[in-house]
Amino acid sequence: FGPSAAKAIDGVLMIAMQRPFDLGDRVCITSPTCSEPPSETWFIEDVSLWKTTLRHAASNQVSTVTNGAIASSRIINYARSQKALVNLPLLFRSEASGQQISLFRAAVEKFIKDNPRVWASLVTFFIVKIDPDAESVEYLMRFQHHKSWQEHTTVLTNRGELLQFMMKLMMKLDIAYDSPKSRISVELNTSKRAGNDDFKDGAFISEAISKQWPCKADERASKSS
Repeated sequence: FGPSAAKAIDGVLMIAMQRPFDLGDRVCITSPTCSEPPSETWFIEDVSLWKTTLRHAASNQVSTVTNGAIASSRIINYARSQKALVNLPLLFRSEASGQQISLFRAAVEKFIKDNPRVWASLVTFFIVKIDPDAESVEYLMRFQHHKSWQEHTTVLTNRGELLQFMMKLMMKLDIAYDSPKSRISVELNTSKRAGNDDFKDGAFISEAISKQWPCKADERASKSS
């Protein structure tokens, strides 16, 4: 057999023996050596021994490919990827105390319990990186959703709601990371506008800081006076 015939046979065997997808499944087709997270997803519209018809999830465009062309590809089936795992990296201030982190985790776990039809559990919560120069600590939180990645839009919407809750909680506990370089930039730019006398009494610094970090305005104003 020639290369074309061998490819066609591989495609038939893939559909008949492996059965990597069913009608309606959301899939991602990539190179078997690709290490990047999948981005483009397709719904299976029609399947035969020789070809597969796909509908692009984002644009509704319909494409048809021969099964032989995708037989050696990496096929990720979202419908069979039950209970999606959602990873959320978070940056905390290095000054955040153990008690503050414990309070944060307890509040997040309560949020998960209060939404039992959406989230199954908080799987992991651990430190990924400590950066003394940037004065930050990076954590990774991994959550398990009740739905599969087939419900891609629903999972991402719930992810956004959870992230919004956590960011508000971090601000409330005063553990959200803000770049020291950003703070220095604000203070230097303010001093140029203010002049020597105003810079000494800290009036312009206090005003600038209060716009960027209202929760810390009083504390920083007292230090600069």
